[in-house]
Amino acid sequence: MRGLGLMKTAFQVQGLNLERLLNLLKKEEVPLWHLRRTDGRTLEAVCRAGDEPAIRALCEEKGWRYAPRGPVGLAALLQRLRKRP
Repeated sequence: MRGLGLMKTAFQVQGLNLERLLNLLKKEEVPLWHLRRTDGRTLEAVCRAGDEPAIRALCEEKGWRYAPRGPVGLAALLQRLRKRP
């Protein structure tokens, strides 16, 4: 399933100027889904699992706190079911 790009990962970013993060990700053509501002300094979103390293590196470079929340969506459910005994 990884080759199909179906895996999506939820994450949370904390820091100032989160609009700047969104603009940088748009410039790099990284799609995001389910964007939500939980407060003035926190953003929650979902991205493709393959884009997670790029987002993490960008956050480290610019000083935002990145916290992965784990896989989401149908592909994550199928992966969990496949691991069951």
